[in-house]
Amino acid sequence: MFRVSEQDVLNEIISGTLDKVTSELSSHIAEALTSTLTGSSSSISKGSERHERHERRRSRTPERKHSSSSSRRSPRRYSPHSRRRSPSPRRRHPQERVKEPSPSQRGVPPRPPPPPPPPSAIPARAPLLVKAAASPPPPAPAVVKRIPPLPAEELFFPPGRNKRPEKVVILIRGLPGSGKSVLAKKIKDIETENGGAAPRILSLDDYFLNEANEYEYDEELEDSYKASMSKAFLRTVNDGWFKFIIVDAVNNKLHDFTSLWSMAKTNGFQVYIAEIKSDPDVCFRNSVHKRSLEDIRALHSNWDTVPLNYITLDLRGIMQDSAIDEVEMGDEGDDEDVEMSVEQAGDIESTGYVR
Repeated sequence: MFRVSEQDVLNEIISGTLDKVTSELSSHIAEALTSTLTGSSSSISKGSERHERHERRRSRTPERKHSSSSSRRSPRRYSPHSRRRSPSPRRRHPQERVKEPSPSQRGVPPRPPPPPPPPSAIPARAPLLVKAAASPPPPAPAVVKRIPPLPAEELFFPPGRNKRPEKVVILIRGLPGSGKSVLAKKIKDIETENGGAAPRILSLDDYFLNEANEYEYDEELEDSYKASMSKAFLRTVNDGWFKFIIVDAVNNKLHDFTSLWSMAKTNGFQVYIAEIKSDPDVCFRNSVHKRSLEDIRALHSNWDTVPLNYITLDLRGIMQDSAIDEVEMGDEGDDEDVEMSVEQAGDIESTGYVR
């Protein structure tokens, strides 16, 4: 038998496939060439037709004549794809304007201006800027009047003492030798006699006592002693052990007692100012602290007034009794002291203060 190998079969298949592909490609290439030739011949025929129409149109129109042979331009070649441009307009120079002569140049007198209209015919114009309404004048400052002095007997004796505040502070101020310590002891005695507890007395003189319990004034230590007394006063009002406190000091300047006033008010105390006004010469004679007359007069000249909102005490009711007691208890041989006490008592009756 005739045997066919696999290689022969494959070669047969490949050769048949190649023949088939080659025939198909040749047919497609022939068709493409035929269509290309047909299109080019048609475009050539169309171009020739356009050229013939252009030639016929050109033969109908007459040829343009130029003004001069030098400026003659070559005929423009026609292109079917080019567009015809419109000629740009020529620029024309504006005509010169002739200025007419004025009336004065022509010899004609000028026309007078018309008369103004009467005021009644002019309408009233509203003001451009409206003035703001006048503001009312500022109110007058309130006049702060001084609180009238409170009689001391209303504070220490019934029935007025029954209505007084529960916590009381009395700040005594006066020149050295004016009787501040005597007044503090007098208030303490009145308070205990009327059933009250003994007040707490803070005196600046106690800070100048030496080891022998004698008074020695030292100007360099006065400011430190004032600071120590202020600290002691602050502890007293904060502790709450005493409801009645008396401060005995010169207090000639406001800053000496305004801080004490603020401490007491902060802790709920009602503060009263007990001021003893006296003559520097009398204070010098009565002083037991050996302060010079120049020092006392300097304190008197730099004396500050109590603020208007502070409550002051009228001491005539209790200081008069104190002066009378000193007169009755004085020695018969000490005429000078007796006359001085009587003089102070007369001043208290007339002015309410010790001279």
